[in-house]
Amino acid sequence: MKSILKEISVESIVLDKDNPRLKFSKIERGIKHWKENEVEEVIKESQSFNRLKESIKEYGVIDPVWVHELGDEKFEVVEGNMRITALRGLIEEKTTKADGIDYHKVMAHIIPKETSKTQLEVQKAVLQTGKNPWGAFNEAAHIFDLFSVHSLGISEIASMLGKSLSYVKNEIENF
Repeated sequence: MKSILKEISVESIVLDKDNPRLKFSKIERGIKHWKENEVEEVIKESQSFNRLKESIKEYGVIDPVWVHELGDEKFEVVEGNMRITALRGLIEEKTTKADGIDYHKVMAHIIPKETSKTQLEVQKAVLQTGKNPWGAFNEAAHIFDLFSVHSLGISEIASMLGKSLSYVKNEIENF
């Protein structure tokens, strides 16, 4: 996917409220539409959040986030909600910065504004795969959405995600 790597302000970034990793939490809590603070709350409950925050405090963000350009120098996270939440926490706590680390800025792969919703959803799945496990339900739900909402074929989904046809078919059927 086409993107530009650039340093941007953390304050210019909104979290991805449709993050596929959070689908089960959303259903479990009976929430139809997340508010920004609710997304942050769930992220902070994650077992790996405090470890990541401590790592960022000491070393900064090593892996750039992915964002979608919204216009007017505003961006929405495509991949990196936890890193942005950790940075916000460090800023809010007025944490003393390690040498050369600025918690107010982050390197980001910026996906152009005109990118379609379907392309963004595929990119989310591609970027999430291989990172921390996001749960069988969340992964199946996202694959099902690519198939039913975004009208992608099973072979197209399998190819884009690097999964087998039978895996994608099973995920859709099981969901």
